[in-house]
Amino acid sequence: ITMSGFTQRKEFFGMHAPDGQGKVKWLSGAIRRVAEFAQANPDKKVYFLLENPDFSSGDVRMALHQFLLERRVTLEEETDAEGRRKLDMALPDNLEVVLTMEANSDIGDESFMDRAAGCRLEAPDADGIKEYLMRKTLIPEEAAAFLVDKVYIPLKKDNALSEKITLQDIVLIGNFIAGRIRDNELHVSMEEVARQEAALHLMSKFSALTEADSLAILHRALGNIPDTKVTISPDGRYLNFSGIRLEIDASSNFGRYVAR
Repeated sequence: ITMSGFTQRKEFFGMHAPDGQGKVKWLSGAIRRVAEFAQANPDKKVYFLLENPDFSSGDVRMALHQFLLERRVTLEEETDAEGRRKLDMALPDNLEVVLTMEANSDIGDESFMDRAAGCRLEAPDADGIKEYLMRKTLIPEEAAAFLVDKVYIPLKKDNALSEKITLQDIVLIGNFIAGRIRDNELHVSMEEVARQEAALHLMSKFSALTEADSLAILHRALGNIPDTKVTISPDGRYLNFSGIRLEIDASSNFGRYVAR
C-alpha cells in the first residue's frame, strides 16, 4: 500500500460497500487478506509493504498500533468461522511487514517510530528496486535500470515531484512495458520503450494548468510524449493502442461498429 494523506483506515481494516444488487456487504481490508494469503501458503515468505508511512495521517498510524507492535489485530466488523464478531487475528510467522520511506523523512511521531522498530524500516537501494521490478513485472534488466536510474531516483529527489511519484507508479509503468513486449510491438530500443511509457504515465498525473512547473521538469527529464497511434487489425479482432494490443469485444457497441 502506498500511503498518503488520503489513505484511510478502511483500506487496512475493511469496509461496508454496495454489492451491485441493492445490498451492502462487508469487504475485508488488506490486513486480513494478506494474512489469510500467508496462512494458505506457509512455505512462502510473504511481504506486506507499506510505502511512505510518513505521508499518512496520524489517525491511520494510530490505528496500526496493535498491528505493528503486537503482530496481531482485532477486526471489530469481521466474523470468524462461527459467525462471531470482533475477530482477533495473529499474523502468520511467514508474513513480514516492511515499511519504506525516504531517508530524510521526518515523521515527528516518536510513538509510531517505536512501533515501527519491530519492522524493517528502510529506504530500498537502487539494486533492490531493480530486482523487485524485474521479478514483479518480468521486464528485462535494461528497462528496469532506466526506470530506476533515470526516472525514479532522480525524480524522487525533486521536491516538486517527489510526493506524486511513487514506487507504485514505476511498477505500473513496468507492466505497460511488459505488455508491449508480450504483444511484440517493439520498433525502438528497450530504453526508448521505457522512456515513452514513463512519459505517458507520469505526465498524466500533473495538471497543465496548475502544475506547469512540474510538467516542465518532467519534460526535461523524459522528453516528449510519443505520438499515440491507434490501429485495428484486418480481422477486426484487436485494437492496437500505441503498442498495446487490446481485444475488441464483438458484442459491444464499438465491436459492432468495427464489424460494419
